[in-house]
Amino acid sequence: MPIKLSIFLFVFRSALLCAEPVGYVTEIGGTWHDEQYKMAVGHLYVVQSESRISPRPESPTAFLSIRYYTTAAVHRFTCHTALTCSQPLDLLDVPENRSPAGDKGASAFFSVIKDLVSGSPQRLSAYAHLISRSPAKLQDAVALLSATSLDLTEAFANVEKGTYLLDFCPITYDGTPQCPSLPSPITVVLNDRRTVVEGSAAKSGLQMVYLCKPIGNRVFRSEGAMVLAATEPLHTRLGNQLAEARILSQHWPADEALPHLRLFLLGLSRPFRE
Repeated sequence: MPIKLSIFLFVFRSALLCAEPVGYVTEIGGTWHDEQYKMAVGHLYVVQSESRISPRPESPTAFLSIRYYTTAAVHRFTCHTALTCSQPLDLLDVPENRSPAGDKGASAFFSVIKDLVSGSPQRLSAYAHLISRSPAKLQDAVALLSATSLDLTEAFANVEKGTYLLDFCPITYDGTPQCPSLPSPITVVLNDRRTVVEGSAAKSGLQMVYLCKPIGNRVFRSEGAMVLAATEPLHTRLGNQLAEARILSQHWPADEALPHLRLFLLGLSRPFRE
């Protein structure tokens, strides 16, 4: 490889590695492209500090809305006036990208998210597709782990009393549930007391917990929830962080809030993987 080309590729890769996520696309009208990353821009596209985004072709009806990670506020770019979109958008110099008066909860939430999507504009949309599901009764949770059991009471807070089949799949750091082709469910009875499972399911770290449905002589996984199992005092700290993240994103559309909250849980699980 020629020396000049090698130097160019090194500088380009270094710039991408230093890029900082500034927000993600919430709404889009028209066709937009990121010249820096050579990618089409769509819903949930993560805008980086190095992104050079413009419409293709330029159109007075084109628009782009971005929720900024500094303030959680949304800024809408439009192309109504002449020359507005003739050059890549000035993504950084907007009021929504200015630091708010210290909200530690929001800062911690966005710090984890930004670390996971840095230099990866399509990771959020890919993750949203990976974990997409219809509205579920199970909810993602931080669960208390003891020496012999796992307390799933919070995850099953909205589930009606009854007998259920559950399957547990560990989740890799890229967010992929590692499930065998056939589930090996355990039976759990929900009543007015705590929902506790024992045995092999009672282990630390991040898991996908699936409700299973028997159909004929086979069992199939249906809806699921991400559960991060931890012992005290880590359980309380992580649970409080997840609760703060839920409050921060409670007014976001569900298709934006869910992948962010699950990426956040993925980030919180890092100490269990090191």
